Amino acid sequence: MLRAESRVYSDAKSLEQFLNQHGIKVHCVLESKMQTFFQGQEGAAFYRTSLGDFDVLFLPTPQSFARLRIVERQVGEHYVYTLQGIPRPRSSNRIEGRRLFFLKHASALFLLSDEHAHAEIAAALNSGTS
Repeated sequence: MLRAESRVYSDAKSLEQFLNQHGIKVHCVLESKMQTFFQGQEGAAFYRTSLGDFDVLFLPTPQSFARLRIVERQVGEHYVYTLQGIPRPRSSNRIEGRRLFFLKHASALFLLSDEHAHAEIAAALNSGTS
C-alpha cells in the first residue's frame, strides 16, 4: 500500500477517489518504481484497477507535463519512447519495452499498457467533473 508519509499520498488518494467516482474501481494504490523518473518529480503511484494496472507520475502543482513531448517508435515487437522537453528525465530519456499509452492531465502523467483503459480514463478526466 502507498504509505501516508509518501509525498504523493494526497494526490494519489484524490485520484483514487476520482477514478472510483467515475466507475473505475481502484483495488489498491502502491508505491511505483518510477518515483524519481523526472527531475523535480514529486513521486509516483501504481494503481491496480478494474481496467488493469498503471503508473501515475506526479509533479508538484502548478507544474505540468504539458511541455513534455513523447515520440513513439516501433522496433520489431518492442516500442521505444523518447522523451523531450520539460520536465527532463533524470537519466535516460528513453523507455523501451511493451507498447504504452500516455495520458497527460495537469500535474499527472499516466503510463498505461492498455488502450481501452487509456480511453476510459481519458473520458473520465475530460468529463469536466472532478
